[in-house]
Amino acid sequence: MSKADESNAYDALPYPPYSFPATHIGRLGAIGRLFNLQAADPANARVLELGCSSGVNLLAMAQLFPSSEFVGVDYAKKQIDRANQALEASGLSNVKFLNEDISKLS
Repeated sequence: MSKADESNAYDALPYPPYSFPATHIGRLGAIGRLFNLQAADPANARVLELGCSSGVNLLAMAQLFPSSEFVGVDYAKKQIDRANQALEASGLSNVKFLNEDISKLS
């Protein structure tokens, strides 16, 4: 393990990127409405994903909902670097990725 990996064990073994249909904002909104909850309209939602990995899940939704805002947070710098590279290549402007420890967010 390199010195850089010792400071953040999450960078030592990157986890694979996946899109999670169960977290899709359209699906979550529909479930909320079935339970009489006031769910945000997916076309104008604000989405926070903790442990976003390389951003695949958020980038897929951000492309479908350009008027919504998406923020992904992950402690693994390598994952966030990959997410930001994918974001730059996508040309999307409604997504932001942060390399942060979620226990220290305020």
